[in-house]
Parts: sequence; structure tokens; C-alpha cells
Amino acid sequence: MPLCQLCSSLDFAALSQPPSKDSLRLTWTVGGGLPFSYDHPGLEIDLTERCLTHHYDSFSLLEASARKCDLCSLMLGVVDRYRMEYNRLGMLRGYNPVLPEFKLWLRGRDNGDGFEILAEAQTNDRRWKFSLPLLGGIGIALRETEFVKGRLIDLSPKTPRTVNMVRNWIAECSEQHQHTASLSEGMPSRVLKILDSGNKVCLDVPTVAVVRLKEGIRTSTLPKTFQDAVWLAYQLDIEYIWIDSLCIIQDDIEDWNRESARMDRVYQNSWLNIAADRAADSYEGFLGERHIPEYVAIPFCAQGTTLEALAYTLPWSCIGDRSRLSWIEDEPLTTRAWALQERYLAQRTVHFTRHRILLECPQYCIAEDFDHSLTFFTMAQVVSKSYAGEQIVTYSRHLDWLELVENYTTRKLTLADDKLPALSGLAAHFARNGHLDHGYSTTPFQYLAGHWSDHIVRSLCWECREGGGKRPTKYRAPTWSWASLDAQIKCTEIWIDHAHELVSIKHVHVDLESSQIPYGKVTGGYALMGVSKTWPLSVQENDWDLQFGEEDIRFRLSIFWDLEEYGRYPREDEIRLYQEEGLVAVPLGWTGVPKLRIHRY
Repeated sequence: MPLCQLCSSLDFAALSQPPSKDSLRLTWTVGGGLPFSYDHPGLEIDLTERCLTHHYDSFSLLEASARKCDLCSLMLGVVDRYRMEYNRLGMLRGYNPVLPEFKLWLRGRDNGDGFEILAEAQTNDRRWKFSLPLLGGIGIALRETEFVKGRLIDLSPKTPRTVNMVRNWIAECSEQHQHTASLSEGMPSRVLKILDSGNKVCLDVPTVAVVRLKEGIRTSTLPKTFQDAVWLAYQLDIEYIWIDSLCIIQDDIEDWNRESARMDRVYQNSWLNIAADRAADSYEGFLGERHIPEYVAIPFCAQGTTLEALAYTLPWSCIGDRSRLSWIEDEPLTTRAWALQERYLAQRTVHFTRHRILLECPQYCIAEDFDHSLTFFTMAQVVSKSYAGEQIVTYSRHLDWLELVENYTTRKLTLADDKLPALSGLAAHFARNGHLDHGYSTTPFQYLAGHWSDHIVRSLCWECREGGGKRPTKYRAPTWSWASLDAQIKCTEIWIDHAHELVSIKHVHVDLESSQIPYGKVTGGYALMGVSKTWPLSVQENDWDLQFGEEDIRFRLSIFWDLEEYGRYPREDEIRLYQEEGLVAVPLGWTGVPKLRIHRY
């Protein structure tokens, strides 16, 4: 279909420019999957003065135009996605999800080609009068031109153009960035050597159990994901590849313990980490056809030349906060707990998702369809830090670790018993890289089942996110450790870092299952602390708070159970029963509010 008269009149080259006089302030839409809103600059202000371009006056007009205009149809898809998400969240929160009528505005993107779609509510409802919801965005791409940075994505990631792009990324990263590996570590104990133009691999290891790999096997006999990894390595002129399930003897506990203890150094010293983000398992592969967007041809005039550009719907990860692009949400690998340390520790990772390829390193993240670096947070930045000698070393390292734990506990494990082992590589790295140098001694930090001895009190101030957690049937960690539960953990609230500690640590100890793996499984543990105990005085009617006190001091304390079988909040009759049976609160710290946290033993 051709473009409608309104879309044909748009100057897409000018529209794609970042607004130079825009005073709109971007704010996060609280509570859900909806993207962002802009603060309305004032009801009497003409939005064209804020570099916005007017489009249709209502959703119904856009819907009517979408029947005969490809670009309007594309924009209608953006609007419908917003409306569907708004309705979903409204139903979840128990209110009637009715959107008012909107007037549509277009705005150039701050960090990319294309434009954003904003809505101005045509209502006197105060909830809508002072904001301009950001409904989504449209990207613009060209094959090869200096006018637009966006690039088209090939259906297959195996085309020569795409492989050459990855090769150039790696060369640029290798030449311009200081990602240094530890040469003293050498190669892993075992690696696969790629032979016969990538059609064969062999493993040099004196073990009967893997004699076929020692002699060499055809790549075609390997699971599809491994085949793809070998093919890519060969295309990138890489001679050796390490695959954990092939280079570690899976049914040999002694070998697994020894090799898993070195896993952090394998990842950190690798030349390139291949992340098969889109593959659900080793048999699915990651080099199949991608989900490329629907493209709509639009005129693009630049420097007196009219070109045919292609417009497409931007994912929400590219709207507002573009750093979300590096989160690589909604991909199978992102849900796997074991994969977290690979991504954090590797100095250079190439990601293969269902939609695009990305290269991530401590310096930046590059996306295939944008063809330029995005200098926002990447996971590799965390472990590239050197904490030694910093005055704020304890705070910085501790906060990084807690953020890592929060991320880790959102992921899933096939074996519940792997809760601590799957994080052991990162723990080993933090231990090596986190010693304090005070000028006269170097003090190591002790690792205690997911916690660190130098910040143990504030580290204990964790709680389960909505829904509580489950205690595994087999012992996994002391109850004061977040690792003792299957739950998403929240432990990075701002108040924690400003809390005054109310307990003194006497001794904390854990029993390791194997002395060879100091950051792995534990079989027991305890924490001996000097504490102040307080007892509940009363229950607040129709509330989940308890009144506590000592002498003439009174304070309220909200109660949240760790385990889901008790519910998120305790019932009033349960609280009264626990009062009678001697419920005791042990405050760990307080802030100026004050806000307290207790832990139960």
C-alpha cells in the first residue's frame, strides 16, 4: 500500500534528528511493562515548540488510515501493543483499564534513527493531563549509507555479510580496548581442536570415557547448538573451542569438582564467549532464521538525495532507556542461572538472539541493527573493576555483589542443589579481586554461603520478592542465607547502605562439602551475634504491623515471611499465637526514618 497524505508529507530525515530544543523530561512509568512517559510541559504550550510533529488527532483516525497506509498500519501495531499492555496491567491491579482519547505526536529519538510516538490525552482527568505517554517507536534503516546508522537484518545470521560484521566487531574490540587475559593461566585443561574445515573436532584427554573425542568425531554427530558453535569458530579463524559438557567429564565427580573450580578463569581468559541466547537447549541451535521485523518503505531525503528507507517497529527494549537492549530479555539463556557467570566473566561475548546479534564487552554493547556502539552498562563492566586501593571498596564491591545476587535469583536451575555451585565462578573472582590494601596488610574476605564476611550484617537484610519462597527438601545453606530458599531476592534497597548496625558479629562459619571448592556447596553453618531482642507489644488492627518497644521507646515493624506456605503477610491470629509462644524480633539495623529489619532463626 502507498502512504497516506499525512505520512507522505512528513520529512523523515528531519523527524529522525534528536530534538535540540526539547525540554520534555522522560520518566519511568511506575509498575509494569509499559515503557515511559514525558512530563507535559504545560497545558498552554504548543507542543510543536518542543520539537514534536503532530500526527492524527485520535486512535480512530489512525485505525481508519491504517487500512490504506502501510506506515499507519505499522504505527497502529505500536498503539495496539500499548493498549493491550495497559489493559493487562489494569486487570491485574483491579481497576477499569479504559484509555481516554489521544492526540498523537511524533518525536525524534535521542539515541537512534527513527521517531517515538507520544500521546496527548483529550480529557480533564488529572491522571492524564500532566504526562505524555510514550506509546512506542519506529526505527529507520538503510543498507549502507552515512545518513542513517540503522541497518537491515538478514534473515539468516550465516550470510557472509553478517559473519564479516562479527569479525570486524571482534577486531575493533581487540585493537581498541584493553581486555587483558591472565597469560599465566594458559589454556583450560581440555579444549576441542577444530579440524577438517570445521567438520571434525578432537579432544586430547587420556580417559577411556571420552576416547571417541580423543580420536576425533564428526561435527555433524554433535547436538545442533554445538555444531553451530564449531561452525562459527571456524568462520572466525578460531582454532580451539571449549564446551563445558564435552571438556568436563560429567559422570566423574572428582573431575567435575576440579574443573568447575577453574571455570571462572576459563571464561575470563577466553578470546570470545559465544552466547546461544535463543537456544532453549543444546539441540535447538542458534544460527537458524531470525524473526526480522516487518519493513515499510518510506522516502528519506538527505543532502539533496532521495533514498528509499525502511521503517520498522522498535522493541520496547529500545524505547526510552536504551540500556535495556543489553539486558537481552525474553531469551531462553537469560533464564538460566548457570549462564549468568559466563556473561559476567567473559571479556567479550557475541550474543545470538531471535532478533539480532550483539557484541558485549566492558566498554560497550553493539547491536547488529544499529551498527554503532552503545556505551551504557554491560555486565562485563562489573567484573572488570579493580576494587583494591579504593576508599569506597567495601561499599562498591558489596553493592555490585548484591545486584548480582538479585539478578541471579531471578533465574532457574535444573538441579536445585546447584544454587551455590552455579555462582561459584563469580564468587571466586570477587574473592581474588576484592582484597583491601590498607598499606600495611592485605585482608581477604571470607565467603559464607552467598555472603561476604566484611559486610555480613547488611547482607543479611534480604527479603523475598512478592510471593515468598520455598525451602528445598535437601539442605542447601543456613537459613540466614538467601541461598537456603528458592525465591527471587531483594537486597539492594538504598536504606541498607545507610543503616546503622544494631548487632555485633562474633563468629560466622560454614562447613564446605569439599575443601577443593571453597565457593561451592555447604553442609552446615551458623552465625553467632551479639543482639538486642525485643518482643511485640500489640497487633495493629487491620494491619500487618506489630508494635514493639523497650521501656519508653515504641516503634512499628512490618512482618514479611520468607516461605510462601505462610503467605506474604502473617494472619492476625498467627501473630497473636506467635506472641503467646514468644515471637522475638532481632533488629539488624536502623536508619533515620527509622526502618528496621529482623531475621528469624
